[in-house]
Amino acid sequence: MATSANTRPAAVARDLARLDERLSAKPAAHLKVNGLSIGYSTLRGRFHAVEDVSFEVRAGTNLGLVGESGCGKSTVVKALMGLLPEFTALSGEALLDGENILGLSDAELEPIRWNRISLITQSAMNSLDPVYCIGDQICEAILAHEKVSKAVAWARAEEMFALVGLPAERLYEFPHQFSGGMRSVRSSPWRWRSTPACCWPTSRPPRSTRSCNRRSCRASAASTSTCAVR
Repeated sequence: MATSANTRPAAVARDLARLDERLSAKPAAHLKVNGLSIGYSTLRGRFHAVEDVSFEVRAGTNLGLVGESGCGKSTVVKALMGLLPEFTALSGEALLDGENILGLSDAELEPIRWNRISLITQSAMNSLDPVYCIGDQICEAILAHEKVSKAVAWARAEEMFALVGLPAERLYEFPHQFSGGMRSVRSSPWRWRSTPACCWPTSRPPRSTRSCNRRSCRASAASTSTCAVR
């Protein structure tokens, strides 16, 4: 059952407060991309998907990448996250707090992804397991990076849902019970509030969820650098 702040065991409330304090202490990230070019090898030769892209997201600020469909916006974000196919040709640099993360191996990116930089996918359903409830999936992400108990992780998930105006009871529901916009929103608070830099490729969110997104943005503006592509 969902719990409120007043009914949580003292040990859970104490550890949750420590987790909140630790996450809040993370400084916002500084992301700087210089001369990024991305190419794919095809039967007809090299296809240049992105050529010489440079931008900067200063700590605690927001940046929007705007362009027509297929122009390479999401490709840029996937390159920053190391999610492009192995045969992809990359050049340039992507400096996250001065460290070049472009082209790092999965092992090198493991302590960086979802900890220093995150991605909220446009098709959130693709990143959710249909046979596990939403709460368990959020807890899994928390437990992967924070040394806390499942009870503390669940309490944190309740806080995140409250941030975007969702009742804690919905943590027990499954992905198919959420609309597309709500699935993206359920990903947003944890990424924004736990990660210094967050990339969010998305179409325009449904009207019903825009107010939730705005609340999350306002609550996290001082602690997260956001790059949204549209």
